[in-house]
Amino acid sequence: SPTPELSPAAFINAVQYANVLEGRFKQLQDEREAVQKKTFTKWVNSHLARVTCRISDLYSDLRDGRMLLRLLEVLSGEQLPKPTKGRMRRHCLEGFVYIL
Repeated sequence: SPTPELSPAAFINAVQYANVLEGRFKQLQDEREAVQKKTFTKWVNSHLARVTCRISDLYSDLRDGRMLLRLLEVLSGEQLPKPTKGRMRRHCLEGFVYIL
């Protein structure tokens, strides 16, 4: 059977409704990501508390690999090599090489 045509007003309403749904979907995704970030930050801090370390922002505090290295030491119970000091990209990557 042929598809019924929408009036211009009905089409505009459908597009507006789709935009509202898309915005709500994005909002729910953002909320879910925030909850996951907060939950994982608490999990990391619960383990880092054993060595009196703490992170406040999951993304920026683990970015250079130093705190991630400390977390791995706590979880594994092994002493790992200390990365070279520095904040350049090369130093950050070196920290991740130790972790891997």
